[in-house]
Amino acid sequence: MKRVFLPIIAMLIVVLLGSCGSAKKVAYFQNIDTTSLVASRGLYDAKILPKDLLTITVSTTDPQASLPFNLVVYNSLNSSGSLGGGGGMLQSYLVDNDGYIQFPVLGNVKVVGLTKNQCQDLLKEKIMPYIEAKLSNAQCGQFVLQPDIKSSTFVYTAKNARNKYADEIINYMNNDFEAFKEAGTAGKEIEMDQSVFANWIKMIYSKKNVKWFISEGFILIPIDEFQNYFDIKAVYRVKRSGSSSVGKSKMNDIITYIKLSQVSASITDYKIEGDNLFVCSDKNIHNVRFVYNGYEYMFSKRDERYELRKLSNTFNANVIFNISLKNKADKYKDAFISCLKD
Repeated sequence: MKRVFLPIIAMLIVVLLGSCGSAKKVAYFQNIDTTSLVASRGLYDAKILPKDLLTITVSTTDPQASLPFNLVVYNSLNSSGSLGGGGGMLQSYLVDNDGYIQFPVLGNVKVVGLTKNQCQDLLKEKIMPYIEAKLSNAQCGQFVLQPDIKSSTFVYTAKNARNKYADEIINYMNNDFEAFKEAGTAGKEIEMDQSVFANWIKMIYSKKNVKWFISEGFILIPIDEFQNYFDIKAVYRVKRSGSSSVGKSKMNDIITYIKLSQVSASITDYKIEGDNLFVCSDKNIHNVRFVYNGYEYMFSKRDERYELRKLSNTFNANVIFNISLKNKADKYKDAFISCLKD
């Protein structure tokens, strides 16, 4: 039997809440650090086997948040979320004959056949969905809806997971089909009871195993209280379907083009990372756009630098949900900790 140590560093990500002005999916537990593998076979890529003992550590900037994931034998975690003195040790997890460990909060997790890094990534993936960050004045979901001129009704696309609240929205729009089909890029507001929008959002995020939201001021909001904390509006409008990285094949041509353009005067550095192009600028070039070879490109702020994104030429008509924080009462932190312990 070998003993494998899998320390997981899980950080509370707060800086992203202030990024740009759009909704961004942010995992509450994130930033897995490098780890060392201690195994009797001495192989870095050794696979976990039945009867192995695993020691797993989850650490967070808020020590209370990590407590439910770190069971301690004969001791407790100190204020920094690590082991205190007195000889205490973290609970070890025995891999059973079927390859599972019984991990706090998560329950049965199958780890047999995984390497140390794969096990670490699996646990991170399972911990992450519990909470999602949402900025105020941001998007909080959407679905594509195309007008069918022949039937004068709106039709779901095959990609969408349809639910009864989407059906209520579609029925409402069908009753004013001519006005909504001409919504264009300006959009037309869907003036329905907000509870319909809230229930659509809750159903979608519940399927992703999201139980909590976090917003400005690190306010923790249980998913069932979503409508009590956010004003929710829905609009039907045509929008661009997405963006992509520059791509290696176009990288040199794009850099040459930028250097010949007006925006080059403010750019102080270029950095290529795989398919992505990042630049540093002494001016704010967020959302600055240009057209090259029939495609529109846009600079998007990423911390202290800007990433160049290639915008899609495909436009789809979407029902888009927008939220703004209306209630800043922070009264669910203890309930959040209790939820993790249950």
